[in-house]
Amino acid sequence: KKKKKKKKKKKKKLRHKKKKSYLAEKNILGNFLRIVRQKYDRDVTIQVLQTLSIMIQNIGKQMSLYYLFSNNYINDMIVHDFDFVDNEILAYYVSFLKTISLKLDRDVINFFFNAKAHG
Repeated sequence: KKKKKKKKKKKKKLRHKKKKSYLAEKNILGNFLRIVRQKYDRDVTIQVLQTLSIMIQNIGKQMSLYYLFSNNYINDMIVHDFDFVDNEILAYYVSFLKTISLKLDRDVINFFFNAKAHG
């Protein structure tokens, strides 16, 4: 039984590494940001916000969370000039911010500190 548990744990770690490297390799977050900046159809913007919220919500490993927040794509998404006149975009944006806020702790908050704005 112990061998099976170790195998399962190894497989899980491998899947986790593959997901993380896939995100980095394909620059998924950068692509999401580019899509939003190009001001595609509102449904695309909503889908990007929803997808990011789901990704952030489902991250269990602290290191994955650090990776996600460390490259500033999320920061750039937060300060992006969304069409807040559209109530649905506004609702998904607020949900996105709430999802991020639920992941904040003493260490993670540092990824959102902008020294240029406070210096």
